[in-house]
Amino acid sequence: MAWHDAMCYRDGMAAVAFDTLKLARRLEGAGFSREQAVGTAEALADTLAGGMATKDDLTYSTTELKADIAQVRTELKADIAQVRTELKAEIAEVRAELKAAIAELRAEIAEVRAQVRAEIAELRGELKGDIAALRSDVAKWIIGAVLLNAVTVLGAIAAVWQLAHR
Repeated sequence: MAWHDAMCYRDGMAAVAFDTLKLARRLEGAGFSREQAVGTAEALADTLAGGMATKDDLTYSTTELKADIAQVRTELKADIAQVRTELKAEIAEVRAELKAAIAELRAEIAEVRAQVRAEIAELRGELKGDIAALRSDVAKWIIGAVLLNAVTVLGAIAAVWQLAHR
């Protein structure tokens, strides 16, 4: 490509309208040497030609990008559906396990409750027997105390009687 071309080409297609001769002259006017001005203009032309996309390039890239997005969307939908199915299965499994665990705990609670009730009934029976025995012992002590007091009072009366009749 000549340094004075009015247009840069890339792959046979126009990319950017660029007058390298005009740029080189401006650079020379600004104090660049002829070699510096020409080199700078050519470097800029090469850079612009290599880095600029054409409308066809953009259309092609956009079409490819849309196709890629559609493919990713389809794959994501499939993945999401699979994860959803797996999660539903896992949730159902966890629910079943929890229901079984709850039923097991309820059975254990019922068993413990029955044992506690049986122990309470046994303790009640023992306490009733102990209370009855204590009542009997207390009654014996009361009768003994009353008899002792009666004997003491009768003995005192007899002693007073004997002292009075002597």
